[in-house]
Amino acid sequence: MRNGQERGGPPSIVEVARAAGVSTATAGRVLGGYGQTSAASRTKVEEAAQRLGYRPNGLARSLIHGSTETVGVIVTDIGNSFFASAVRAVTDVVRAAGYEILLANTDSDPAAEQRALTVMWEKRVDGLIIAPQGPGTAERLRTMAEAGLPTVLLDRPLAALPQVDQVTINNTACARSAVNHLTRLGHRRIAVVSEAARELDRLRDKPVRDGDDERPSAARLVGYLAALRRAGVEPDPALVVHSPYDRDAAERAVRRLLRKNPDVTALFCTDNVLSSGAVAALQSSGRSCPEEISLVGFDDQDWTTLVHPRLTVVRQPRRELGTAAGRRLLERMAERARSRAGTTATGHNDGSADGPVAARDAGHRHPATDRPAGERIVLRGRLIIRDSTGPAPRSAEPVGTAAEAAAGATARPAREAARPAREPAGPAREADGPARGSAEPGRGSSGPASETARPAREADGPADEPAGAAHGSSGRARETARPAGETAPAHGPAGSAQAAAEPGREPARPAPDAAEPGREPARPAPDAAAPGRGLAGPGAGRRGAGSPVEEESA
Repeated sequence: MRNGQERGGPPSIVEVARAAGVSTATAGRVLGGYGQTSAASRTKVEEAAQRLGYRPNGLARSLIHGSTETVGVIVTDIGNSFFASAVRAVTDVVRAAGYEILLANTDSDPAAEQRALTVMWEKRVDGLIIAPQGPGTAERLRTMAEAGLPTVLLDRPLAALPQVDQVTINNTACARSAVNHLTRLGHRRIAVVSEAARELDRLRDKPVRDGDDERPSAARLVGYLAALRRAGVEPDPALVVHSPYDRDAAERAVRRLLRKNPDVTALFCTDNVLSSGAVAALQSSGRSCPEEISLVGFDDQDWTTLVHPRLTVVRQPRRELGTAAGRRLLERMAERARSRAGTTATGHNDGSADGPVAARDAGHRHPATDRPAGERIVLRGRLIIRDSTGPAPRSAEPVGTAAEAAAGATARPAREAARPAREPAGPAREADGPARGSAEPGRGSSGPASETARPAREADGPADEPAGAAHGSSGRARETARPAGETAPAHGPAGSAQAAAEPGREPARPAPDAAEPGREPARPAPDAAAPGRGLAGPGAGRRGAGSPVEEESA
């Protein structure tokens, strides 16, 4: 038998050594890239390996070099375009550094997640990026994290693992900004569709500053509740609608909501899958949007500009999340390599960031308290105001505070009229101005370099905390600011000052397109949304590609 083809397998290093006329040890040093060999022997071995089609054993090389040159990535739904974009960005980052990824999909199943973690551990990946299935992931991940495997949480934090780096967005502030937009338009019966709706009792009184310690759906529900409180609206449990991450389930949930609560004038969805289900429900409901009901979705998918009216959304920095997670993991992997090199050179743990890895290799294990605190990296979302949101219908009854009810329907237009159409984007209390949450000792805070000032229309009421500030038990925190973009104008019905001059009369509502300076002009009659129609399908009545889009930093 001269080569591996005769026995049905790839050639071995023994066969390469025999063909090159050298010892197996010499062939191993040449093909493994370690040790000293003569130039003549190296040439013989390389030519023999090429002639026989020899491929190095990746596992054997990893044992020699201490690296498999692979990164594990575990997400809950790779079919969701949010994760597809993030994983693509991770791949681009780690591949440029010489790594490939092993990808696993869990479908939010704890058992599937455990199997994926086991495979990653057995394949000896050099690092791991994971979107946790839920709080239970902390226990499944703890052993690997404490053993020193560089790990970064993507999109979903785990308060129980403060030693692990986390890359998220400011979900609570994003949701609060979306609902603030609706309350400024006069809406009071605002429903929310959320996977976390069944946790309403637990989240109802949760401080806003702690919202982002929750998983995204729960954090966004906290933001929804905070925005209602800010507007003086008591949350109605009947308007907090539960749906799993399933388009058909969300459509059914919204249909039930509209049948049982026909007075709902606005709807906020906390996920892109739920948003698509809500659009389908409105299309078949006979309710025109935004004339009868306004809709705000989460995540700026391609389809959100292909429906009519185009959807107002919170845009998540999907690729930026993946890029930040990949870069952070590479940094941790480099720290681990330096730690191992230092431990090997000195024969003991040098106290660097990856001490537990050296302890594991030596057959020991350091307690979790020996590890440094992980880093919280928070990226900022952005509210994109399009056509699916407009002033509350004239027939909507005010359900605000007692003072608002006593003042009547003219109070809000009068207040809005006093506000200039475009206020300067000065320091708002929700951004880097003096907010109550920023004064707490021990919490992360964002300085002027990392926080972009929020548009001034966010400053029309007190803020609970600086939006998107990195905080919590995750130790040292860093917030990466996103560009502020275009400042959105303050909202208020046109001509409200004139309406306010006639006590006792409810002001006439303007056409939705005329409600906000800077929005597109009113559509000609043939294209206008007719009463009794919901959102049209893709491409129906699309506006020109140059239509202006208002942006508000969250």
